[in-house]
Amino acid sequence: MQKKALIITGVIIILLLISIWIYLLFFGTPKTINEVFTDFSANSGEVVNTENQNQTETSTIDVTQSKLRQLTTKPVAGFNEVYSTTTNIKAMYYAEMGTGHIYSINLETGEEKRLSATTVAGVSSAEISAKGDYVALGSQANDKNSTIIIGKISSDTNEIITKELPNVVDDFSISLSGTDLFYTNKDTNGLSGHSYNFKSGNDKILFTTPFHEATIQWGRESDDTHYLYPKPTYLLEGYLYQVSKGKMSRLPISGHGLTAMANDHIVAYSIGENGLSKNYVYNRQTKTTKTLNTTILPEKCIIAVSTEKLICAWEAGVNLPVEFPDKWYQGTTQYKDSIWDIYGDTPSINLIVDTFEESNRNIDITNLKAGVGNKNLYFINKNDNTLWMYEL
Repeated sequence: MQKKALIITGVIIILLLISIWIYLLFFGTPKTINEVFTDFSANSGEVVNTENQNQTETSTIDVTQSKLRQLTTKPVAGFNEVYSTTTNIKAMYYAEMGTGHIYSINLETGEEKRLSATTVAGVSSAEISAKGDYVALGSQANDKNSTIIIGKISSDTNEIITKELPNVVDDFSISLSGTDLFYTNKDTNGLSGHSYNFKSGNDKILFTTPFHEATIQWGRESDDTHYLYPKPTYLLEGYLYQVSKGKMSRLPISGHGLTAMANDHIVAYSIGENGLSKNYVYNRQTKTTKTLNTTILPEKCIIAVSTEKLICAWEAGVNLPVEFPDKWYQGTTQYKDSIWDIYGDTPSINLIVDTFEESNRNIDITNLKAGVGNKNLYFINKNDNTLWMYEL
């Protein structure tokens, strides 16, 4: 019995050795350890040239659905509508969260094309210029600050030419003209706001402030007025400031958990009063304040440059927690948003669309933007980071 078992064991070993010999004969041995194990060594902000990145990926998206429609299934870090004056074609450019890959969607045909397969590890936020030639990718290095990778998008290659911004960045945006990157740099003395020119590489300071955490409403260009206030929390009182021609001045707006949107005509803002969220519109010409029937969060609002009009997203009739807006920023509270027209001089609000009724999806809107000519609205669903549009 033992002899029979030894014979069977020997036959099995011989068959295994023959199988290994045949495999090595036809497939060869691995040349590097990366052919055996996947490389998980990329750190946040590290730029990786993806294998086969010159292969163009294309697909088609249905852009003829209802006025409210989902544009991506991929999570999106940032986006912008790009309009070509030579072809009269509108396209949506977006950066994929996690990889930083850049895609375009033709808003007429629905063709989706990957423009860049250059991987930037850990991308969580992005800004793309209006001409689609520059991108800034924010890679979360820790809980608060980002490493910023600046990329030049080229039509000649399926990769981006990158440069890392050597600063501790807390907030960033790209000017309307697409020539400058606005960003804040944090050090032991507080925050400084900068304008970095993509072509020349020149960097100039726009303002400095002693507080270390701030929400910035950047102007359209570096010489425009910029607004800022301390990062909102219901525990602390915030104050609204404006920066104009290099000088910072305080506006008569303050309160616990302050969130605001401003232009030369009005300031729409929300504050906490006696455990409740209160919303107001301040007229800068008449210096009067009126009650507003919607909550103001900068991520959910856009404000006109030269009029008293806003467009904001909010869930009507919702009871806000005492800890607002902290819980929304922390992701522990979600909303089913509608989109509203707000006229600050009245003030009055009109419903544009109830997103839940239209889509039967819970859409918690963030990164609300208007397209060229204010014909389309674009936003990210905070619940899954997918990109959506609404045709006005």
